[in-house]
Amino acid sequence: MAMKSCFVEVCGREMHYTEWGADASWPDKPVLIMWHGLTRCARDFDIPAKYYSDIYRVLCPDTLGRGLSQWAVEMEEYSVRSYAKQAGEFVSKTCGENAIVDWFGTSMGGIIAINACTAGGPLDGRIRKLLLNDIGPELNQAAIQEIAKNAGNQPIMDKFTDLVAHLRRMYEVAVGPAEGELDFTLSTQHIYRRLPDGRYTLHFDPRIGTIVQQRATRLVSESDDPWTEYDKCTAKEILAVRGTKSMLLLEEGHQKLASRGLACPVRLVEVPDKGHAPLFATPEELQLSDSFFRDGQSQCALQ
Repeated sequence: MAMKSCFVEVCGREMHYTEWGADASWPDKPVLIMWHGLTRCARDFDIPAKYYSDIYRVLCPDTLGRGLSQWAVEMEEYSVRSYAKQAGEFVSKTCGENAIVDWFGTSMGGIIAINACTAGGPLDGRIRKLLLNDIGPELNQAAIQEIAKNAGNQPIMDKFTDLVAHLRRMYEVAVGPAEGELDFTLSTQHIYRRLPDGRYTLHFDPRIGTIVQQRATRLVSESDDPWTEYDKCTAKEILAVRGTKSMLLLEEGHQKLASRGLACPVRLVEVPDKGHAPLFATPEELQLSDSFFRDGQSQCALQ
């Protein structure tokens, strides 16, 4: 189904999102929110969003300061607590005040979900199925420091291919092996912008890098204990995914997601030979999410 590009005002700022599966039957479809990582954008989900648009109305937002969404006025708007509030208002405005949704959160998108659907949060009791893609409360601090350093130093390149090569090196140092050459080039096409002098840089508010550097220990939670919000998560079911070569979510942190005594079932799966974070753009990867979102009835036909 065709993608639509839409805009909505959230917390006083204009937020862009892509919408898939909004055909004549969409009022009867469940909603799947797909939320991207730290400096990425909605277009990361083009393949899985289209794939799931037969059974869902799929909404993929650009977080404030990324993609086509408005940049923040106050720096505090680029915080976990603020993102959770934005997520709550986004769901209410696009789906209805009491809407219950499923959620596919890659990296920061998963952290936003955890903070939004914790007890007392903006989406308390309103996320049914939650897929956490290579993320959790306990992360490798060395990888976080590398991410913070990179986010605070936006590259400026004369050629687009130089930008792609720079990002590949950056990802491999910080979070593990990147995707294949073609996939990585395509994904980079959605997160760059041209400067007035014609050179290339990344398409996000540079102040985000400053915030990440200042709050490297608070990227997951505003609480002293990063497990605070997760331990009070109100999702009804969780699928926690990890790329086996991820340097951000290590195996120990992944295993702990299933041992915290949550009221809901937590299932762990790994994507072989992938770093941070799996794109869910291949039949093999989509089989893993099919077991969650399609209740085991795999489709696995990419068009």
